[in-house]
Amino acid sequence: MYKTRFYKGEGTTISLEQSFWDVIDELSRKGGIRWDDWVSNELISKPERVGRATWLRRQTVSTLRNSAAA
Repeated sequence: MYKTRFYKGEGTTISLEQSFWDVIDELSRKGGIRWDDWVSNELISKPERVGRATWLRRQTVSTLRNSAAA
């Protein structure tokens, strides 16, 4: 099931599965920032040809993998 959030950074919405929003919320809390600030930080390095939702999924998985390996 998808959940859509309004992303002020680009004045648009982002739809992700609830499990990804849960991870983004957790990562942003651990970083002491809001979820939309975490998203903004991650979207800075997004390649032009990659969609926002796809990039955020990739970044959450990558961040979790790096945390597990540490």
